[in-house]
Amino acid sequence: MKIWQFRLGKCHVVISRGYAMLVLAIFSIFSLYYVYMRPSIFTPVTPFEAPKESKVISTTWEEFLQDCGGEVVVENNVHARNLFNHKYENNQVAWRGYFAETKQGSGAQLPFI
Repeated sequence: MKIWQFRLGKCHVVISRGYAMLVLAIFSIFSLYYVYMRPSIFTPVTPFEAPKESKVISTTWEEFLQDCGGEVVVENNVHARNLFNHKYENNQVAWRGYFAETKQGSGAQLPFI
């Protein structure tokens, strides 16, 4: 009976060649089954959610800042995210106002640009 031995870190594994081939065959069968049953390589495992119907809501900018503004997010991120998901997500809102200020480099995603 031939044996295979290999080392995983500090652990030594000693296994007969027959058992190693059996484990390798079972792993290969499950892998091939997975590849065969999956619709496509480029299709995600979990499908995207269908877009929900949006509605127009009448909320002011001040209400949005009170619900989901920077200070609220720092204070309680979970509550602000939950409120945004229930009240603002997939909805349309129209705000009118004036552009007040901009910070240099705020439009760039990379800090060195």
